[in-house]
Amino acid sequence: MTRRDVLRLGAGVAAGAAVGPFVLRMAGAADAFNWQWFKGSKLFVLFSKNPWAETMEKMVPDFEKLTGIQVEVSVLPEIQARQKATVEFTAGSSGIDVWYTSLPVEKRRFWKSGWYTDLGKFLRDPTMTGPDYDWNDVAPSVRKAVTQSEGSISGLPVLVEPFILIYRKDLYAEKGLKPPKTMAELGQSHLVVQLQR
Repeated sequence: MTRRDVLRLGAGVAAGAAVGPFVLRMAGAADAFNWQWFKGSKLFVLFSKNPWAETMEKMVPDFEKLTGIQVEVSVLPEIQARQKATVEFTAGSSGIDVWYTSLPVEKRRFWKSGWYTDLGKFLRDPTMTGPDYDWNDVAPSVRKAVTQSEGSISGLPVLVEPFILIYRKDLYAEKGLKPPKTMAELGQSHLVVQLQR
């Protein structure tokens, strides 16, 4: 097993632990799980600057104590973080072990480039994922968003961005428009509103 294999496995454990506080914990189950499996390993984590990353960074000491894994965190503005990841991965660097990925932007490109490790194998392995993390507790549409076309899981969802349409009834009525009922109509109505201004 190479250093990279250990770090990838550690990343799977890290991902499971990182979301652990946000899911229902089963009494006693986590006590039997070997959180120290990768004790002594090191992970480099690249986050985009946002409130979620700030919260995760504050939790690093707890994660290090729980797992024995040393974590180095770098937080960059989103554009710079995305550029750093792309440059590092393109160069074949092993410098980033875990990163915050924006799947709406990177999902297919990073997957086609082979930069995602399938987290599904860790989620199915009880020695790699804490028993208090229930993948099936994640909403089906959100699971689908992080799953590639061939079934591999490219990331664990941490943020769900809901879309809400807010419109002025009087302006829609004045222009003879009706609010959209599907995502396709939403895209079209946005263009219509822009064109009719």
